[in-house]
Amino acid sequence: TTRDDEGVARRTSSRRDGVLGCARATMTMTLIIISSFFLALVPATYANGFKIEVAKLKINTPENVRGTYDVAIANFGRTLYGGSLSGTLTYPANTANSRQGCDASAVAIPDSARQSRGAVILMLDRGSCAFTMKVWNAQLAGADAVIIVDDRDEDLVTMDSGADADTGSYVSNITIPAVLARMVDGNSFDQAITMYGHVVGTLDWHDVLPHPDSRVEWELWSESNDECGYKCEQQNAFIVDFAPIAKQLEQDGYTQFTPHYITWMCAQNPDSRECKAQCINRGRYCAPDPDDDLSHGYSGADVVIDNLRALCVFDAANKTGTPWLWWDFVSQFTSACSMDSGRFAAKSCAEDVVRKVGVDLAKVNACIGDTNAD
Repeated sequence: TTRDDEGVARRTSSRRDGVLGCARATMTMTLIIISSFFLALVPATYANGFKIEVAKLKINTPENVRGTYDVAIANFGRTLYGGSLSGTLTYPANTANSRQGCDASAVAIPDSARQSRGAVILMLDRGSCAFTMKVWNAQLAGADAVIIVDDRDEDLVTMDSGADADTGSYVSNITIPAVLARMVDGNSFDQAITMYGHVVGTLDWHDVLPHPDSRVEWELWSESNDECGYKCEQQNAFIVDFAPIAKQLEQDGYTQFTPHYITWMCAQNPDSRECKAQCINRGRYCAPDPDDDLSHGYSGADVVIDNLRALCVFDAANKTGTPWLWWDFVSQFTSACSMDSGRFAAKSCAEDVVRKVGVDLAKVNACIGDTNAD
């Protein structure tokens, strides 16, 4: 999997520039489940195999655009889960290149929007720079939320941050919500702003928090590969720091948690060198090579097996009513069996951690099964 330069997951197989999969693949694969490091509170929608977390944008005025629209929640910033934000939708004041938000000095909130009673929901066009840069510049200008308008006619996609250190230096300071709107919807809002001078609406995240019973259902999408740059460092730090909180919420019956991991299927030639190096079960389950070298270092198959083992730990623990033991396993595995330590692909290391956290090793191995089988 890859993302374009802006940070969107794409179903391609040639380059790596972000966390969604941290992927570099040299073979043709078909996506089965795409995984990234982010929290998702179901329900969500799916587009081209990607899970898209969706909020609602309710336009109140003017009449010709009144209605409720789906918008895709960004994988960064502060999402107001269970809340809403009402205000004026506006583009930046009319200066050169301001609509894309790539030049901080050109992003200015129009006086009419700034003087309104509600929040400033700044609209920016997609393109030319990273999503995170646009939102950061908007925040610096005083926006309370950002809507990025897609520049192509497509289904909603999830905006993500880059894996590079430069992005990491400011993305953690983004404290406003950001969403992506479809091009057709954004064009309608733009026309209404031009015609009537303003559009008033509400970003609503209430329905993103489902609770069919007394618990909030949530998901964590991650991967065992710990050498994909800033994003992997951020992911591992989050897991270790959040584990005590997640365990307590689960034990007290407030949440229902499910982990997910990346996996691919080798679509054309499971007997090829590339598929054999990066897949198990004859190409059914694959992951990109962590160091982009099929001949040396850890392989994609190593990553898949450790992802599978972690899922099987959750399965075994969940069946005994102790799903929170997954947090103990991944935290200790990250510390004891990292790639840097040289023990990542050592089965004995992972099995030692399984025993230490109190999960039935026999059930875990039975769940894993024969990774060489068809």
